[in-house]
Amino acid sequence: MLNFAQSVDSLTNDNVRDLKPILFDHLKSKAGAATIEVCIETPFVGGDGLRYTWYSETNPPGSHPLFKDEKKTVYYGQTSYAYTKNWDLWIVASDDSKLAGSAQYINLLSDDRTCDSEIPPYIAYTGVPDIRTSIILPFRKKGQSGCQPQGLLNIEFPDRLKAYSTLKAELLNIRSAVEILLQLESTSELNRTNTSIAINTLREQSKLTSSLKLPKIFVGFPGAHDKAVSKSIANVLSLFFSRAQIVFWNEMHESGNINDHTFRAINDATFGIFYFSAQKDDGGFVDNPNVLFEAGMLHALSKNSAQEPTRWIPIREQEKLTGKIPFDMMSERILIVPRHPNGSLNTSEFEEQLRVRLSKLTGETCL
Repeated sequence: MLNFAQSVDSLTNDNVRDLKPILFDHLKSKAGAATIEVCIETPFVGGDGLRYTWYSETNPPGSHPLFKDEKKTVYYGQTSYAYTKNWDLWIVASDDSKLAGSAQYINLLSDDRTCDSEIPPYIAYTGVPDIRTSIILPFRKKGQSGCQPQGLLNIEFPDRLKAYSTLKAELLNIRSAVEILLQLESTSELNRTNTSIAINTLREQSKLTSSLKLPKIFVGFPGAHDKAVSKSIANVLSLFFSRAQIVFWNEMHESGNINDHTFRAINDATFGIFYFSAQKDDGGFVDNPNVLFEAGMLHALSKNSAQEPTRWIPIREQEKLTGKIPFDMMSERILIVPRHPNGSLNTSEFEEQLRVRLSKLTGETCL
């Protein structure tokens, strides 16, 4: 989208009408957005307001002022707050609740949590229920910076999303593209044929690219396993991923061939965690062949064919409990499950080791 915006000189109304569904469909299908809206400043009695000029749903909300009161102390929702402050906001509730009705919010793009108490209540302008993440990015006229914004891009999600660096970078590129496109929209008409060709090319490319796809992680383990280990894995994953991004093999309930579903889930996964060790009746462990095979599938799909796993984390019990691993992999690449002398899981040590591994694997720090 940014490359397209930088390659044309102006846009007609017809071009803009063709561009909007490309942007909306891309954000919904690749990033799981519920609604996308572009607001621009508009005059109101006593001050400025915001008008919805691009909107992903059927009926756009009406224009609204920036403040509810004449003294300009009560913001008309979080978009008005972001626009007035000229701040990028990635808003989630302080707990895992919906934004509507939440008592406290967090801006995941801010290192200064003191400003979070200023974020006003969420207003459901769009009428879409159960929104848990609102990303608001003000934009400015081309060539201007540090000045009052001219409008904003607001994207809302049903899931609570952490501020993933890859998703953030893509959204900032889209914000830059929208800044340019809104200015081009107001310029003179250009050669319709060349622009239509460029739009068709963009439409086809948007179907192929996966850069906006949220990271997903596949978690494999035997049916008979130490459930304290899988519980700890889930606890650590919740620090890095939203629940919708985590695929546990035992929670796939689609009808049809389970092997096909498993292969599809592994093929779609960005990362993987595989806990090999199955419990035996005598208290020992044995490597589960199905989990080993699933790990091999993800390893084969990795762009890096080196011996070290580059997209997944192998987890296994100590050799004295389970014997040597039945394939050629350096033992230091495996996260060995730490246990107390009585055999119970050393939860704190295991979760810390896994957290460090996930940080290195994903390039993200837990929040």
